Amino acid sequence: MIALPPDVVRWIHRSGEDPDCGITALALACGQTYDAVLGEAVKIEPKAVTWGLRIRDMRKVAAKFGFSTRLLRKFDLNEDTGILSVSGPEGEHVVYLWEGRIIEPRQDSRSLWLDPHDFLEHHLWDAKALITVKKKDSTMPWKKA
Repeated sequence: MIALPPDVVRWIHRSGEDPDCGITALALACGQTYDAVLGEAVKIEPKAVTWGLRIRDMRKVAAKFGFSTRLLRKFDLNEDTGILSVSGPEGEHVVYLWEGRIIEPRQDSRSLWLDPHDFLEHHLWDAKALITVKKKDSTMPWKKA
């Protein structure tokens, strides 16, 4: 079961040079503010801003906001939505994949990429995993899970 994309994605401003891409991606995925996600993230991982968040930490934070998550190793970059884990020469990173578009929250390169393959090639990233995020008690019966 794949999570549905949000109807609106609000741009989330990061703190700057800190490795807080997981916090930003969670804010996008859960429709929360950066500060709200940061507040929950530091309860789970006190060094969330200085060290970043691991995938398991991101999943715990999403649960605090009433979302269930699923970790996928196989996914469709052109269609799926979720928090995309990538790795490459710069290390580990996460971005938000929105119906095949990449929202890159890094301070130095905030951008929206319409082609996820171009994004990965440009930054020399490899897509590793996708965390799908779905509201646990969806009250929108017209949207199929």
